Amino acid sequence: MKNICCLLGLTLMFLLGSCYEDLGNYDYSDLNTIDITKMDERVCARGDVLDIIPEFNLNGDTLGNAARYAYSWIAFNKNVPTEQLKKFSLSNERNLYYLMNLPAGAYTIVYTITDKETGLNWIARMGLTVTGAISEGWLFLTEEQQEDGSRIGDISVYARNASDGTFKVLNNILEYSGFPYSKGPRKLVYKKAMGMPKGEIHILTDEAVGWLDDQTDLWDKDQLLKYENLEAIPDNYTLKDFYYFPNARHSLGFTEEGGLKIRAEMSAGAVWGNDIGYLLNNGKKEKFDLAPYVGGYQGMGMNMAYLLFDRKTQSFVTCNWSNPTSNEAECQKLTESWASTGREILYMQSVGWTGRVYALLKDQSGKVWQYTFTVTGPVVMLDPVAGIQELNAPNLANATCFSYNQFFTGFLYYAVGNKVYTYYNGKEILVKTMNGNVTCLKSQFINDGTGSRDLFMKYLVVATYGKMTGEEKEEGTVTLLLPELGKPEVVEVADEVKHLDKVISIDYQK
Repeated sequence: MKNICCLLGLTLMFLLGSCYEDLGNYDYSDLNTIDITKMDERVCARGDVLDIIPEFNLNGDTLGNAARYAYSWIAFNKNVPTEQLKKFSLSNERNLYYLMNLPAGAYTIVYTITDKETGLNWIARMGLTVTGAISEGWLFLTEEQQEDGSRIGDISVYARNASDGTFKVLNNILEYSGFPYSKGPRKLVYKKAMGMPKGEIHILTDEAVGWLDDQTDLWDKDQLLKYENLEAIPDNYTLKDFYYFPNARHSLGFTEEGGLKIRAEMSAGAVWGNDIGYLLNNGKKEKFDLAPYVGGYQGMGMNMAYLLFDRKTQSFVTCNWSNPTSNEAECQKLTESWASTGREILYMQSVGWTGRVYALLKDQSGKVWQYTFTVTGPVVMLDPVAGIQELNAPNLANATCFSYNQFFTGFLYYAVGNKVYTYYNGKEILVKTMNGNVTCLKSQFINDGTGSRDLFMKYLVVATYGKMTGEEKEEGTVTLLLPELGKPEVVEVADEVKHLDKVISIDYQK
């Protein structure tokens, strides 16, 4: 028995000695302490880069052994019910460099450092607000040719940076938005009524007409034109062209067949009306073939009529509203002798607040004629002074892009190849030779917010596509020009946006 007790005692002493030795050899220096400096709340626009380099106060290690640690950046949307809470993984790197693709809203970002040897975690949190890509800036609808010959559209923006006032280029806005109908891009229109807090970025393609919320730059399945008088039609609706008159809150969409759809938004829940592109003659509908142009009053007040052109009869017609808040309207031929032109229409545009509308028509001999109208309320009149004029402009008949200056009356701009011309005071003048062929022209004036018309920026925007100096492939460029009153050949280059896809439509979001 004594031998057994001695053996048990020796064994117990050995075990106690072993435990003590193991504990004594544990290196406390490996139990690191990492204090992450507080990260301030950030605001980031969709399509911009969220760049965060966290700072540390370290005890026990310098984080030099990068393989020892794992990192995680996770965003959670906040201010939403629990069932709507979502987790977004942003990065697994030490520093965050993330091209913002989160839906607009408020988030909490959780940054976690994990010691893979000990399993210890260090966590820091910060607030994030994601906004739309821009609050103000130029919108460019671009197209990219695919290998199968199809064209895919996207949106680039040239936006003002709210923090320092500089401008930046943001690409792939349409891709980020979730809009799935990007084949065959046609036109982009920014739509916002006077005094309304939100606007819409409308996109026309070969597949559909949809719009993005201008505060989030996101698309939702309900933001799609596919209803006629509240009755769903089988396929997504497409439009050949689209116009919006913000003061009257009227949308006009031209159909593929030369028809016209309208939407009046003064009444709640207004929807697109049926095609009204026809004339009632003895109770029978005679279909118009309307050119995709519209002229109307842009100033303060209600539009009760718009000027249109029927290609079938080569005549001017009007679309009239009996009630400004209704989608019920009718088209009718103008009875004046000048209305039946016998000429082909090239272009038509409303100008400024005056109710002035210009139309360019070409006769069978190739001569180009300018018609000048005044549209006030329900009345459309041929201008008693400007009237109908033959334009002595050798290159005008071959032009591919047109734009009347929205501020300086009488300035017509047009492009042939890589050359931009103007017709002013009875003669054609070369304004500028561009580096690439012109794909789009737009005249735009922008209020600086003071209300003074003299302080508007009066831009002529020229989009081109071609090989830039030193570049191997063709690319798009947008040049912002500032014309000078009374000197059509003088334009100052205000800015230039490079490295774009081919730009086919331009508008301004404000």
